[in-house]
Amino acid sequence: MPFAVRTFLVRILLIKVKRVFFTNWNVPLEERKGGYSEGTGGVWICFKFLWENGLTWKDGRTESFDRLRGFVGDNFPCPKKGEITSTHSNFSLGFGKSENAKCAATLKMGWNAKTYPDPDLENSLEGSLEQITRDFLNFVNRFNTIPQGDFKKMDVSKKYPLNQILYGPPGTGKTYRTINKTLEILGFANDQEITAKLQELKKPIPKDERTRAKVLFDYYKQEGQISFITFHQSYGYEEFVEGIKPSMDSKKTGEVTYSVQEGVFKQVCNRAWKNYGRVQMQNKQGTREISWEDYLDHLICDFNTFMQRMIDKKQEFFFDSDNKVVVRSFGLEASLLVDLENNLSLALDEWVKMVKGNYSDFKNGANLKEAEHAKYYFMLYRKIWEFEQSWYCPKTYVLIIDEINRGNISKIFGELITLIEPDKRAGNSEALGVVLPYSQEFFNVPKNLYIIGTMNTADRSIALLDTALRRRFTFEEVMPEPESLKDRHIKDKDEDTGIDLSRLLKAMNKRIEFLLDREHTIGHAYFSELETLKDLQDCFKNKIIPLLQEYFYDDYAKIKAVLNDNGMLVSETMQDASEEDEDLRDTSLKNSLKNLVDPNKKIYRITNDKCDEWEVNCFKKIYNDKAWDKNRKEK
Repeated sequence: MPFAVRTFLVRILLIKVKRVFFTNWNVPLEERKGGYSEGTGGVWICFKFLWENGLTWKDGRTESFDRLRGFVGDNFPCPKKGEITSTHSNFSLGFGKSENAKCAATLKMGWNAKTYPDPDLENSLEGSLEQITRDFLNFVNRFNTIPQGDFKKMDVSKKYPLNQILYGPPGTGKTYRTINKTLEILGFANDQEITAKLQELKKPIPKDERTRAKVLFDYYKQEGQISFITFHQSYGYEEFVEGIKPSMDSKKTGEVTYSVQEGVFKQVCNRAWKNYGRVQMQNKQGTREISWEDYLDHLICDFNTFMQRMIDKKQEFFFDSDNKVVVRSFGLEASLLVDLENNLSLALDEWVKMVKGNYSDFKNGANLKEAEHAKYYFMLYRKIWEFEQSWYCPKTYVLIIDEINRGNISKIFGELITLIEPDKRAGNSEALGVVLPYSQEFFNVPKNLYIIGTMNTADRSIALLDTALRRRFTFEEVMPEPESLKDRHIKDKDEDTGIDLSRLLKAMNKRIEFLLDREHTIGHAYFSELETLKDLQDCFKNKIIPLLQEYFYDDYAKIKAVLNDNGMLVSETMQDASEEDEDLRDTSLKNSLKNLVDPNKKIYRITNDKCDEWEVNCFKKIYNDKAWDKNRKEK
């Protein structure tokens, strides 16, 4: 395309956007949209000419190492004559944002740029001028429909405690909440941010909000940033930190050998430490505390190890976005790449030397030096860049400990109970470390590791929580939420029964509080999935009544009071038993037990073993004294 045509295209775009607010590189958005302060984060509309070696993703998304030829703004750097040559392969148009842009507007913009493929540069780009202009105006209109308030900077400075415990009665959703708590700590405070991240990861977007959160949670769990364990009475230091464990050498002699193996806590600490160390190294390189050469040596070594592990696990690792160039072997000396499209096997000899000579230029957008197989080396540089962006950026790690109070804390944490304190974490002025007893390694806890525990306050099978643990954790109470059941309707034969689960749960819990305490109330989760009358009957028979039996030590008079004498439990005396049971009519229980048992003592039983006779009014009676069971009255 002639230079004049390209310049005309640039001028057309600039004329079209005079009425739109945009921001330049490193110019706070508050100057354009207002309210966005502190830092250089911003949102803009940009367009780019990309070099032929600046490959793009399938969706047209471009990366920062592509050669930027322009972005819309007051100081648009119009390409000079001679700068735009036939080496430009396509044109990209779309929204742009800085890495630290945190505002609601970023959640309403699609970040997939539109590209205009250019197999024949002289014709196609010129022929696309009108389409590019229309697309650009569409971007402008979308930009202008976003309310000005959405450009105000989000509060991303919220502090989360490094150690916290969610505690409350059973069924209140403590474990359920750990997923959302974890995602908040990782930087996803709402569903919009979760959805945006799933889009960025190119994962299917489930329709249900909870499912979307679980998908993202599982992704970070697979990536090693989240670990989940459950404490129990047999859990110990060897499983949590490290211990000597047996293993069988089945390949050779079949002998049993013993080795020191890491526990869950040490493993997640090591992952957090590696990330923390890489970030510190990158920061030191930025401040010239270490040389670029030393930094690059560590980067290459980490990348090589990562690639080798992928290949050892028999996982396909593609160098390109079209999945046509795959790595078959990888090493510091040479690598074997296979171009599936061209049926070509290629050995990249001395790739380390090439990376050390060209990677800095690649990151800065300079022209790459001529090299044999430059196309494949460019793919390699891009993969290293992606690896650097992922592995050398600050990451947060979360360890979830379910039922934390069921374990012997002193036995499990050992000497590490001190190290998890926030001010004792590595990097702080009061940081401490210990030498582990088995491996004899020096160990301390990084400050990018968060611990979330859950605790059931109604569990009477354990001792009181360790005082040392209480002092090092913050506690958040999770109580029953009857209001969450207001929209849940119980049906019988496709008709609404009118049973108000919210009032039912609230009434039972209030009685439990007076008879016992608030720590033994019943959680809403017991009722959250119920749909039919049969579901509700089974829930009371198999969950609620057994739970109440445990709470009140089989004191059925109190259980009957909690149920408001709704007919699920009935009492009888010795006289009643003799009269009502035909098999006992020929004997007098009262006379035979007169010196051993109070003649007025009552025993209780569940009225219906199959619970299918508990009608609608039987449940309504729990929260409404005027409700009555028709079947019971007739009998």
